[in-house]
Amino acid sequence: MNWKRITFTILAGLISSPMAMASGFATAEYHTAFTAQALAGITMTENAGVLATLSAGMVRLEKGSHLLGGISEYIPKATAKVNGEKDEAETDSIVGPHAYGAWTNNKFAFGVGLYFPFNIGVDWNEDWAGRRLVTSVALNVGQVAPRMAWAINDNFSIGGGINFIGGRVTLERKTVINDETEIPTELGGSATALGWSASAMYDDNHWSFGVQHSPNFTLRGKGKAAFDTSDAPSFTGAFPDGDLNVDIMLPSLTDFAIAFKEKKENPRYFVEFAVLHTGWSNYRELRLRFAKKRPAPEQVLERDYHDTLTFRLGGNYAVYTRGDSQLKLRGGFAVDQSPIPEDTLDPQVPDGKGRNNFGIGLGYKTGKWLIDAGYFVTGIMPSETNTNEELKAEYTGSVPILTASLGYHF
Repeated sequence: MNWKRITFTILAGLISSPMAMASGFATAEYHTAFTAQALAGITMTENAGVLATLSAGMVRLEKGSHLLGGISEYIPKATAKVNGEKDEAETDSIVGPHAYGAWTNNKFAFGVGLYFPFNIGVDWNEDWAGRRLVTSVALNVGQVAPRMAWAINDNFSIGGGINFIGGRVTLERKTVINDETEIPTELGGSATALGWSASAMYDDNHWSFGVQHSPNFTLRGKGKAAFDTSDAPSFTGAFPDGDLNVDIMLPSLTDFAIAFKEKKENPRYFVEFAVLHTGWSNYRELRLRFAKKRPAPEQVLERDYHDTLTFRLGGNYAVYTRGDSQLKLRGGFAVDQSPIPEDTLDPQVPDGKGRNNFGIGLGYKTGKWLIDAGYFVTGIMPSETNTNEELKAEYTGSVPILTASLGYHF
């Protein structure tokens, strides 16, 4: 029996499920104003969320303290046509928070943020044609990020800090022994890592330039493997419940942006073009080690992804201004490349064509308060997998997001 095929096709789906939000499964969904502009606006210094998108921009906030918090609801949708039979995923929505606090005197700044840069989730029917690969999967990676920034002069600033990273994965599938025997399988675990981020920003009266880089890292942790052999007790010895160790390699993220605005302070209009380089070449393999040496001591599934670029264009325009109150209309468009090479494109990793992303939203600021609401949707372009002769499939899907943030400055 091919244990490598049985166990590691599971985790292939976990990392590159059709519910991935952007290139691979990087969401880059930091706060509502940023999301509503289709993930454009890293040089935008309207709120404390700049701590995550471009930490060097913290010194460009208004002098004082800034708080920002909010939630985003992901509503994954997917359709698979497998061997001519259509299946639709029935996935519950996923709610994730974001929270930031920052202080600046316009020379120095520091702050801390909580956000979730990597997320996927999908629930297929228990009896769908690809159940031996995955029936349910969820991956959430969060970061607590202390940051500092320094304004070298009126136009140039730098920033950076460390990332305390934690993640959890859960997966359910059916291990098919033969046409009459299926073993429900559940894998889950938590992992941690330590990373860092560095950024630089140039900001003059009309133009802004920014770059931010976070290196690749590997989440290493422990979890549990559970095999329900109650309907096939003769296989209990080959599929024992037990501990497992999981290594998940995550990519580097490098953002470049150039923006034009009406003026440096409180512009009526702002537009930015940004390019995100995601270092998926770090995602070479998935590694799983079973403490009980069964169903295998250690198995590795080669992925060999390649680096990708994401192109984003977005901005905002003040449609109403009176006194210290302002209402902004936001919007944007982004295009993602797929990181998956042709020789590893299969039913567990069906996204071979990339994604188109749209965002729209409103932002209102009055006095010390601000509120943002936005809608963002990732459209996954149809992909056809032919590398598995037993399970040829066509996949498509989308991930709408509803998001809102509330901020306060004092």
